[in-house]
Amino acid sequence: MVSLKYETDNPTDCISLVTGQDLCYTTQVLKTLIIVCIATIALLIVFRKRILTSN
Repeated sequence: MVSLKYETDNPTDCISLVTGQDLCYTTQVLKTLIIVCIATIALLIVFRKRILTSN
């Protein structure tokens, strides 16, 4: 992978000059996945007693 600095002419551009991929889409997907993971961890922490004691 090449740094975003070298893949675009302008830091606000989203289309890579090297690969032609939409770099903004990739970052949005990763941000969404991070939020989902954090929410899942928070829910597991909140309900840990119910999860551990359910027989």
